[in-house]
Amino acid sequence: MSEAIVKGSNLNKILNGLIEEQLLTEEALSEAISKAESSRKNLGEILIEDGYISKEALESFIKKIFELPYVDLTSYVPDPEALKLIPKTIVHRYLILPLFEIEGNLTVAIPNPLTVFILDSISQEIGYELDPVLTTEDSLLDSVIVYYGISPDEMSDYHKASGSIAETENDFELKEENLFSIDLDRLAILESSSVSELLTEILLKAKKAEATAVHIEPIEGDFRVMYRVEGTLRTVGVAARSLQKPLTDYLKNVSKFPRQVERPVEKILELPRLGEMIISMFPTIHGERIVLTFERDPLRIDDIEQIGLSEEEKNDIKEVLNCRHGLMVIGAPINSGKTSTLRTFLRYANKEGKSAFMLAVEEVRPVEGVQFQKLRGEELLTAIEGLIHQDIDIIGLDEADSEEAIRACIRLAQKSMVILTIEASSITDAIRKMIDSGAETFSLSWSLSAVISQRVMKKNCSHCLEEYKSPLITNKVVKKYLGENFQVFRSRGCDSCRGSGVDGYVSVFEVTSFSESMKRKLATSFNPQDFQNQLRSKGVDSILSKAMEKVVEKQVTLEEVYRTTGFKE
Repeated sequence: MSEAIVKGSNLNKILNGLIEEQLLTEEALSEAISKAESSRKNLGEILIEDGYISKEALESFIKKIFELPYVDLTSYVPDPEALKLIPKTIVHRYLILPLFEIEGNLTVAIPNPLTVFILDSISQEIGYELDPVLTTEDSLLDSVIVYYGISPDEMSDYHKASGSIAETENDFELKEENLFSIDLDRLAILESSSVSELLTEILLKAKKAEATAVHIEPIEGDFRVMYRVEGTLRTVGVAARSLQKPLTDYLKNVSKFPRQVERPVEKILELPRLGEMIISMFPTIHGERIVLTFERDPLRIDDIEQIGLSEEEKNDIKEVLNCRHGLMVIGAPINSGKTSTLRTFLRYANKEGKSAFMLAVEEVRPVEGVQFQKLRGEELLTAIEGLIHQDIDIIGLDEADSEEAIRACIRLAQKSMVILTIEASSITDAIRKMIDSGAETFSLSWSLSAVISQRVMKKNCSHCLEEYKSPLITNKVVKKYLGENFQVFRSRGCDSCRGSGVDGYVSVFEVTSFSESMKRKLATSFNPQDFQNQLRSKGVDSILSKAMEKVVEKQVTLEEVYRTTGFKE
């Protein structure tokens, strides 16, 4: 056998025992050692990965020959002198904790039996024989943070080294027929170090299925994993609720969430092979409800030339964004793409020689070159008021969460160009909400530079279009825009669209810039119907009108227009 591998008493004990117990032949063991030396991998990993022995059998064997006792680190205090015997770098790299030393033998806590394979190399580095005891990974992480002063951020690197999400090698196949099937019962036998592999499978399959979000939801007695695909939730796995804990604990660890989540928390994660993802955790009576969102907005286009604006609309918006100060309002319902539009405008406006800042009440993807802060309530209001004297050119606020915040943005718009998103159904509704916030109409009218409303609709797959009879074709509103006996189309579903009938999204906008005459009129009074008529006389097409054009172009269904605009008789 190779002396380069078999150097210490721990490893010798394992290898000799494997042969004596007839779990491996000498020939197979020599072959595995050669592979470990050439690949520079842990011998234990080679034995398992190359099928010499199962992980369960190897762990069971190690526990048996070492008679590994268990130590509860929540009630055990290591000897301070023992802590000095292993450097912080080694503790961080291998996740072990020295407990006490007797006559050159140092007892260390390890998170799983397979760690025994690396103990001899650590012994060589520090000059002590190591005797292992088992403990839980969570308690070991907590103890290392406490006794070595390693921050939770630093300890998250341990997961990257030992198998983090989407970095592990996977033996599952991303075949179409397997995308919506996850065996969650495996959690009953998985070690904590293998949970990342299951989570990787869940997320990679979701990404392959073009899901926008993954739900991990506890229900009475069980928990389930679901993918949101084209707006619909599809259950991909169900298991006993007790089995959710390993997944939840792992996600808390990598997200640096507290052990006990007592209020909703969220964070943006950047994961290998998966990209950006927002993790949101919400406590319920059954446990934490977890949603991992691949994208908050359906449209993730950052180029103002490509988001769906007409040439005239683009020119109006560019002119406004190049102004030194003013207020641009983006009013749209939830999940209508307004955050994506805000990011696009910030990216366009943040040119050389200008400074930009973004505030948001929720986690959003950052814009390159734009400073960002997530705040709510009083903290958000204080931040808006504090920016008045920061000499910033462009300031974006995603979702003003109070009337006070809206009024503060109006004041801020006298110093900077402010882009504000609010929940509103139309341009007229957005202005009404601004006035209802208590804003002085004179200040609002002279601050307003432009107001935009928008919708995002599911786009028909062009490969499987078919004519159909929509029950909405008799609606009076539909007849007004499309006439009598108009042919409408939908997509039946095909291989190209995975049977969904959907091929991405399309957006429609309602845009108006504020002329001097409009400002003067708004300063004196605001009548919603009169303002609506003023927009139409100015040539501003409504959201509904733009959406019906997409029906004519066979891009969307009538039902999708109804879903996003809610038109009535």
